[in-house]
Amino acid sequence: MRTRLAELEQATRDQVAANTQIKNWINDGFLTPDQAVSAFPGWSDASARDLDTATDYNAILDAYENYALVNSKAHDPHRRTHLNNMALARQIVEWLRSSFPTLRQLKLKDCVVYHQELQARYSSWSVHHYLTKLRILLDQAVEMGMMAVNPARSLKMGNPKTAKIRRILSSDEARMLLESSRNYLQWVYRGLPTTVRLGLYAGLWPEEMCWAQWSWLDVKRRTLTVQQGVGAWLFSFDIAMGPGDPVPWIDTRGGSLMAARTKTRVSPKYKTKYYVKNWAAYDIALRARGDITVWFDEEAIGAWNAPSSGRPGGQRRYSDLAIVTALTLRTVFHLPLRQTEGFVASLIGLMDLALQAPDHTTLSRRHRSVEVPNLAGGPVGPLHLVIDSTGLKILGDGEWHAHKHKTSNKRRSWRKLHLGVDGDGYIIASALTDRLADDALVAISILKQIEGPISRFTADGAYDSRPIYKALATAGASDIRIVIPPTKTATVDRRAKGPWRQRNEAIEKIGEVGRRQWCKESGAHQQARAENGMYRYKRIIGDRLRAQHRESQKIEALIAVNVLNRMTALGRPESAKIVA
Repeated sequence: MRTRLAELEQATRDQVAANTQIKNWINDGFLTPDQAVSAFPGWSDASARDLDTATDYNAILDAYENYALVNSKAHDPHRRTHLNNMALARQIVEWLRSSFPTLRQLKLKDCVVYHQELQARYSSWSVHHYLTKLRILLDQAVEMGMMAVNPARSLKMGNPKTAKIRRILSSDEARMLLESSRNYLQWVYRGLPTTVRLGLYAGLWPEEMCWAQWSWLDVKRRTLTVQQGVGAWLFSFDIAMGPGDPVPWIDTRGGSLMAARTKTRVSPKYKTKYYVKNWAAYDIALRARGDITVWFDEEAIGAWNAPSSGRPGGQRRYSDLAIVTALTLRTVFHLPLRQTEGFVASLIGLMDLALQAPDHTTLSRRHRSVEVPNLAGGPVGPLHLVIDSTGLKILGDGEWHAHKHKTSNKRRSWRKLHLGVDGDGYIIASALTDRLADDALVAISILKQIEGPISRFTADGAYDSRPIYKALATAGASDIRIVIPPTKTATVDRRAKGPWRQRNEAIEKIGEVGRRQWCKESGAHQQARAENGMYRYKRIIGDRLRAQHRESQKIEALIAVNVLNRMTALGRPESAKIVA
């Protein structure tokens, strides 16, 4: 009662209200007709019509389109989402036009019958979309005075998320999927002739089917994986080859088709497992990484203080060796600059050396220009180079904290660290760039840091560009093997020459066996070596840069990479596949 009185008071103050609201207030005794005429200009005309406005379905559709554009994020009438919504709205309007010449004839029971018809034809999500648009269309009709109330507002729609959509397919349904798939071959290049409805457990309707891809098929394990969002559905079936049929088809004689939800595209049951063969030696190497035994040899003691530059003015007191030593200890033990000064001073005092520790202001100033020794790599010879990049934070909270507490992104900043890893796990090249730097262009500069010949190059799809292949033709060996997954929309270049032809071979092979099988055959999964290097960096060093100056950040990343190589040299695990 209080709420309706408050609405009436606000409406009379603004002199704006819907015709149906004014009529309800009059019928309920809150207003007299004379009061309504004086409070709301134009009500006398509306009351004379008594909501006898002729039903104009085209006007309703135009009003819905304006409503959809105003409430959309893009406000673009040519956007595919908007076009799909309008197509669905036209279907509903056609149903209303054919069933109800005037909307005053539409009752709640008619909406219930329409709801039941939709449930018999479509999945739960499709029914939800239909009824939502029906409500909005009728709301527009109410606003234009074509009907008094919206009966669809009293309809119980239900929650589509709670619908049970998983079930076992019968042999007839699987065969129907197979036959329907023949209609989709013209839409897909080298498509798999098996359509799988992304919600087929609820209905198996032809208008809601989609085609599967070759990469989803594993003939050896007799599984077909359909990916949607973060989840996947795994289908088990029997493979048979018909005479003259170039593609696999479902043999439904073996029984039913079972759908099961999994978290990844590869079932954990079939994931390859490994064990460490040299665990005893690797265990010793892991303990050696935490050994804090420190000594200064005679060469280091003699080179601790900087020699005279021979130029007038103030002279440097500490050499680059002393600065790099202090900064390395800071990186390993995660120390601020003042604690680093105290830590180095305590080491010098324990060994009773006649040396002084660099103070924290000197470390901060020299951090920008100190020369760091070259990266120590693995065995000498043709290299298998793997490149990838990762982000290092500078300012602001982490991603989880920013999302949880809705903090601003204006003060969040990060840099991109590019790593070049060889086949033995050593980081032989690195670069720290701005977060917007193109990975492929940075990779070209990384190739210039490598002295030896490159026999194999592996990277992810971000490096699929012609300049990369051209640079590898110069930096690599004559028989270099390049493994870069081409984009899904890549096409064969008939004019390709040199290493660029390897991309054509990859595109054709993916079209024959699928992307996943191509990754197995070509060894594209070796790109995980670079991802493992980034994991070790963030696990041991951290995911944040301490320095604030750009040049200091580059030196910090270079020192951290040297630390990781020293730890790798202490011992590496030798993994072997577990054979069942």
